[in-house]
Amino acid sequence: METKKEIEIFEGDRATRYDNYIKDFFPDYNLIMEIVPKIVSGQFSDKKSLNILVVGCGTGNETKRLLDFNKNWHIDACDPSKEMID
Repeated sequence: METKKEIEIFEGDRATRYDNYIKDFFPDYNLIMEIVPKIVSGQFSDKKSLNILVVGCGTGNETKRLLDFNKNWHIDACDPSKEMID
């Protein structure tokens, strides 16, 4: 039998400090954020535009990096935390 898992919502200070916190928690964060758009682009190099769904977009920092890499990509993003999106 499968157990029910709770979704952890980023709220309050955790939400407002996320962009700085993640860099301390994950030292290679900036490097990964540089590489991910290149990997996506390489996997779909035959496409002029992409439709991408980002689930758990948080503050949108990662989503923005994807858009900055290629303005022809269309990205829909969602997050369960209103505070993260704000």
